[in-house]
This record gives sequence, C-alpha cells and structure tokens, in this order.
Amino acid sequence: MAIAITGATGYLGSRILHHLLSATDTEPLVLLGRDTPAVLRERIGTAMQWLDGPRALPVGALGRIRCLQADLEQPQLGLDSAELTVITDSLSEVWHCAASTAQHGDPMAIHRVNVLGTRGVLRLADRAPAARLIYLSTAFVAGRRTAGHVLEDDLSERAGFHTPYEESKFTAERLVRHWALAHGRTVTVVRPSVVVEDRFVPDGLAQHPLGTLARHVRQALHARTPAGDLALSGCRGAGVLRFRFPGPPDGSLNLVQADHAVRAMLCAAAAHRSPGVLTVHVTHPVNTPLATIARAFESSHPGLIVELTPAVPDPSSLERYVRQNHGDLLGYAGHRRTYDRTRLLSCPGVPPGPPPVDAGYLARGLAPGWS
Repeated sequence: MAIAITGATGYLGSRILHHLLSATDTEPLVLLGRDTPAVLRERIGTAMQWLDGPRALPVGALGRIRCLQADLEQPQLGLDSAELTVITDSLSEVWHCAASTAQHGDPMAIHRVNVLGTRGVLRLADRAPAARLIYLSTAFVAGRRTAGHVLEDDLSERAGFHTPYEESKFTAERLVRHWALAHGRTVTVVRPSVVVEDRFVPDGLAQHPLGTLARHVRQALHARTPAGDLALSGCRGAGVLRFRFPGPPDGSLNLVQADHAVRAMLCAAAAHRSPGVLTVHVTHPVNTPLATIARAFESSHPGLIVELTPAVPDPSSLERYVRQNHGDLLGYAGHRRTYDRTRLLSCPGVPPGPPPVDAGYLARGLAPGWS
C-alpha cells in the first residue's frame, strides 16, 4: 500500500507528512511537488529535520519517500503514464494539501490551482479505485456569513465571499463532494481555521499567516524611518513602531494550535473508511480576542506598540501591506459565527478541545529568541 501527498512542503502538509513518517507503518509515501525530485527531497529533508525538534522520526523513515515533479495546473498534473502508474499502483490514500493561499491577485490563477488542480487530483484518484481521499479545505468556505452556527456539512454561497481564495476552495469542495457521491468513493474533508504554533518557524520554511505578518513587522522595526511616514515616527530615536491593527477592539479570530489540528485531521482520516463524505471542522471551540493577538505581537517585538482600531487613515507602509495582504483575514474579527465540531469529536482519538490560545503561546511562535 502507498500514500500520495500533494503540498508536502506547505505549512500543514509538512506537518501531516511528519506525523505519517513518525508512525510505525512502512507504506511508501509518494510526494508530488512543483520542484524537481532532488530539490523537493532537499526541501522535505530540511523541513523534517526542523520538525524533529519536538518529536524525532524513526531511523530510516525518510527512505519511505519517493519524490515526483508535478504541476496542478497541467493536464494529468504534468505526469507521464509511467509516473502515473508508479503513483497509483497499490495506492491506499491521497492527501491533497496543495493549494494557492493567495488572498488577492488574478482570480483565474487561484482557480487554476485550487479548482482545476483538485480536478486533476481526482482524476489521479480515479486510477486507484480503492484509495481514500483526504482533502484539505478551510473553515472559511463559509465566506461572508457573519453569524450563526456553521454546521460541518454546510456549504453555501448565498452570503458571498471575501476573496477569490475562499470562493475557489468552496468550488473545489463542491467538486470533491460530487465526485465522491457520483463514484461511491471515500472522502474526508478537513476544514481548519487559522493555524498557529508556539515555535518560531525560520525563514525558508512554510509559515502560518500570523508568522508571515510578524516577519513584516520585524522588517519594519529594523528599517530606517521612511520620510514623511508618521506611523513610524520615533523609530530612529526611541526605537518605537506604532502599528494600527485593523479590526474592532472587541473582535476575535478562530485560531487553532498546529499540533492539535494535525492530530485531529489524522484521526478523522483514520476514522472514515466507508464510501461517502465526512466533513469536519478543525477549529478551536473558543475564539482568540484580537487584544490577545495584539499583546503577543507587542511582547515578542520590543519597541512595537499595537493599537486596535476599526479604520486606519493615512496608513504607513506596513499598515498598507497588512491591509493588502491580511485585511480579509483580519476582517473575520468582526464575525460572530461559530463552528460545529460534532463529527470531529466523534472520531476516535480526537481530544475534546485544545487549551485556549493565550498571548504567551502566540508570542513564542512570532519572533526568534522570545521566551
């Protein structure tokens, strides 16, 4: 038996791979990525070595890996017949983790990767009728729905979407559901919210959204004050960066710890073996206040002052970057919707809920050397 994985160099994909390699199983793991096999193996090796910090892999685990170059935007994922045969021979599982996470830009480019690429993965799975599919979706397929309790089977476009990314993941999830029901296949759809961790992720490895934001905050703190940039006034002398964080002061975001999220995904995938679709929310039962996130940024970045404000007039260069690249994520802070987790919690091995995400937890993951 073998397991195929797309997106194994991504933030969640690499952690799923690490857990699969940590198991006592010996199934071959076929990794499909855009890089050449040599580069892909090198990137995977670097990620696995770093992830070994909290939990080392068994000796020889990396020998289970076979890397193949693939492209989600190409017919047959850019693979020839011989490579397709290698992948689908004795295939038991397909983990489709690869996606474009761009929140802005050309909607068709995002559609090609997230929708047409998913269709290509389904055609790959067509060649292995016994294989189960685990599809990595997102809790944000709920789009602009601002209130109510989102059930795990809910999938509606009536409220519209904040970004082309949301819409593309919604469309891809519909595609996956239709394929499963039409062909009698077994599919597990996992929907994480914003995944975070308390360990700093170094440059060169895939980062979670708040970690990406923290990187740009550090760059702004270390940069010289641009002429006329009032929001950075005082940086040269006092070493202070005033950063207006766009969002309601009483707002919150659903953040879930990475280790909990990955373990929950693996438990859901292991629990679902019969034909049909199981959709689970991999979310936190309690949202994290924006004020907690702001305090985490301040404590992990000396010299930073964060102000929560619904509007940011005359934005600084950093504030413009945040609005352009993270504005829609922060827009969720005004939502009051909650996420049902009934089906997730019914899966054996899933703990009832992770502890609250506090400022100390976040701060440890946002800057190097913080403790």
